[in-house]
Amino acid sequence: MTKNSNKIVIDEIKEILSSTSMKEKYEGLLNRELILPYNYKNLYKKFESLDLAIIDLKRSKKITSLGNIQFFMKGKGLIFDLDDFKRILYVVPHFYIYKWEKLQNSSKNPQNELIIEIPNNISARLKVNFSIIKLKIFL
Repeated sequence: MTKNSNKIVIDEIKEILSSTSMKEKYEGLLNRELILPYNYKNLYKKFESLDLAIIDLKRSKKITSLGNIQFFMKGKGLIFDLDDFKRILYVVPHFYIYKWEKLQNSSKNPQNELIIEIPNNISARLKVNFSIIKLKIFL
């Protein structure tokens, strides 16, 4: 084998080893549960962790800012960014209340920070949204 073909083989092996395992990608087929593609399963984990982060931050009387949520999720081994939140909002647009606020940080420079909260009337919002979804399905 030539040096160039060895490099190609090594690169292919590195790519295979760094990719998501087949077990993780297709374990839903073995368990007979709702089958979601890997990216959706990952987003679902982040969605669940977002709720837990907001509840935990509220309980400890901290601001539910994106930075604090990211710190919470990093402790759980998840990376959460603004794009993940946008994806969640695309799937379930009425689950969260969010706004940009100027927050004073330690360097005394106010910075815009995304604040994410769970609405108090979430059960009423869910009923309205699910009835709209059902209407769209039947039309």
